[in-house]
Amino acid sequence: TGGTVQCMRTLQVENGDVLNYFELQAGGPCDLSCFGLIDALSHDPDSRDFDFLSCPGEECAMFFGNGALKWTLDTEGTVPAHEMSSQAAVAEPARALRSGDRVGMLVDLAARKLAVLVNAQVVLIRSHVPSSRPLRFTAGLVQPGSSWRIVEHDTARNSLKNVDWDAFYAEDAHFG
Repeated sequence: TGGTVQCMRTLQVENGDVLNYFELQAGGPCDLSCFGLIDALSHDPDSRDFDFLSCPGEECAMFFGNGALKWTLDTEGTVPAHEMSSQAAVAEPARALRSGDRVGMLVDLAARKLAVLVNAQVVLIRSHVPSSRPLRFTAGLVQPGSSWRIVEHDTARNSLKNVDWDAFYAEDAHFG
């Protein structure tokens, strides 16, 4: 019980995929479920040689159901190595998911920004998303009874109405 799934479509500036949003709905126990971005060059979607159950080990930005953010994406030198841990976020009950909650990830590759939305409210913003490498959305499950469901397009689009775009695009935005 567990594993990962990746979107086959890669997000790349060269493809015109600048502003991207993907939203899922959590089901069942979800404190260990995760959703985020992976470096498409570092993770072969056809490989069955996973060294992780539900979360990639490297080159990822993953939001967990317990409200934590794992950040191991290469920031292309914009964040010094000794400060990379500042991109991550510890588990936070106020951000934690419950069954039925919706979680979305907003990514602007040209601006190198990322935001996590829970139930249409921004809970995290980060800068320094790599723009020179293709990225993919991915989701992982580890607990029996856990599930992810893709949220319908119109519902997901409505979530974006609550984004504070000035805060999202602020220089070196770091919220949550």
